[in-house]
Amino acid sequence: MQDRSKLDEQVSVAPYDPSWVVLFEQEAKQLSSLLGTRQIQHIGSTAVPGMAAKPIVDILIGLQKQELVDEMALAIITLGFEDMGEAGIVGRRHLRKRSPFAVNIHLVLMNSNLWRNNLILRDYLRTHPDEAQRYGEHKYKIISGGTNTLLAYSEQKTSFIQDLIQRAQIWERDQRMLS
Repeated sequence: MQDRSKLDEQVSVAPYDPSWVVLFEQEAKQLSSLLGTRQIQHIGSTAVPGMAAKPIVDILIGLQKQELVDEMALAIITLGFEDMGEAGIVGRRHLRKRSPFAVNIHLVLMNSNLWRNNLILRDYLRTHPDEAQRYGEHKYKIISGGTNTLLAYSEQKTSFIQDLIQRAQIWERDQRMLS
């Protein structure tokens, strides 16, 4: 079992910042040049306009084959990222960098549940600002309650996110049926 303590860090929640999109685009351009992949997506709360978030840009990179994960991780490390392994989520390789700004990279297989759920949740929150608002308020409540480390913060969001993903999956299925 992986030691998750090295993952733990101080966290905060900030109001939406439009520079998060610019930071994502800068990183995506650099990653695309390095990796030659076009399956790079901005995910997480920083990808949802108007939503409060931890000021960490999350990037999802979809790979066609599991065998590519190690190769891609080694390449990404050359950009100043730290390899965090699966970081408690089976099927994901997590890399992070914290300077000059905070970025997380999630390497997953294309069309895996991790790939689909991250994109469905992002798109659902983008099209349901009331849900994004509610989720942002939940984050502020956790932080104001004294939780300010990543692992504890993430644990307190788990059931809320699971409920959101369920609603997002129903919404996505309904959207497919309409088209």
